[in-house]
Amino acid sequence: MTQKSHDAMNDLKFALRQLLKNPGFTAVLALGIGASPSNV
Repeated sequence: MTQKSHDAMNDLKFALRQLLKNPGFTAVLALGIGASPSNV
């Protein structure tokens, strides 16, 4: 596995842990990220 894909996996694992700890915040964050490309 390359370093870049390894970092991406770590980011995903971290995001999943955060989601389990605080689903409300993660939902807001996901909505913000999902909305930003459509605003461009």
